[in-house]
Amino acid sequence: MSRNWRLVVAPNGPSETEHVFARFDDLGQLKIAKIRVDQLSPLLEHSALARLIEINLGILEDRQLRAHEVSEALIAEMNQLTSATGGRFVVADIFGDNSILNFAAKRNILGVDIRVDLRIKENNNLPYDIHPSPIADQKYAAKLGDFIAPYLASPPDLPPRS
Repeated sequence: MSRNWRLVVAPNGPSETEHVFARFDDLGQLKIAKIRVDQLSPLLEHSALARLIEINLGILEDRQLRAHEVSEALIAEMNQLTSATGGRFVVADIFGDNSILNFAAKRNILGVDIRVDLRIKENNNLPYDIHPSPIADQKYAAKLGDFIAPYLASPPDLPPRS
């Protein structure tokens, strides 16, 4: 689990919850595991410089861990498992970074861009937190619903049950 993700899941101390994470092992195989998040440096709470250093170390660590490639591998595996059971897998991009949609398209995985403009006040929760607002969530759901509705009207052929 990368430094930046640890900052998100346990900003105020160790986590009691086991968090799932994925990485490539030494042989390049995708491995999924659980981990409890340890205490981060107490300096992060008091020093902007320490936090800046931690964030930048996290960026370097994400590159080393090949985080984007791990995400692609997870999507490919989820698509394969879904297809094997007769379902359809859809990737919905909420950030507007088309790289994951391009990855999906190259592998014939359904994908849709459902981003909303988070700079518009009604779409965000600022200054309280950085998450999309309930209004933005409704917009995401409407865009995703419009995209998947035609697929729901014609269910895929299911493999015979054994």
